[in-house]
Amino acid sequence: MGRCPHAGGRCPAQGWQRALDFARTRRCDLIAGAVRLPERERYLDFSSPYFNVTLVLLAKPDKPFVNGLEALREQTIGVLPNSAIQTMLQRDRPDLKLLPLDSRELDEALESGAAYAFVTTLENAEQWLGERMFNY
Repeated sequence: MGRCPHAGGRCPAQGWQRALDFARTRRCDLIAGAVRLPERERYLDFSSPYFNVTLVLLAKPDKPFVNGLEALREQTIGVLPNSAIQTMLQRDRPDLKLLPLDSRELDEALESGAAYAFVTTLENAEQWLGERMFNY
């Protein structure tokens, strides 16, 4: 996730938020895949993007297909707390009802109806669905 001169070249941070904290305090000087946000530009230098991230909506299979966030303006949408996705949606779509959810809380939030859907990256969605493939 990051490059750190103090740990044999590897950043010892476990988890994304901790890696950002390590970068902020200069204990880690390279993070792959960080999304450029004004707040992060205060402590990170960014190169040109080398890949694009695809965002997807996850919902229970009994929910109707939606073709974008516009259809969910009246629904609560889960997001990872303190994530680039949350920051961008709050900035660009203040009309949406966002519910910060840790990935461990997602199952319960979708099952109980506390969240209608969850916005995440395609890669995170693939992992999450792979872990729960037989539950839905």
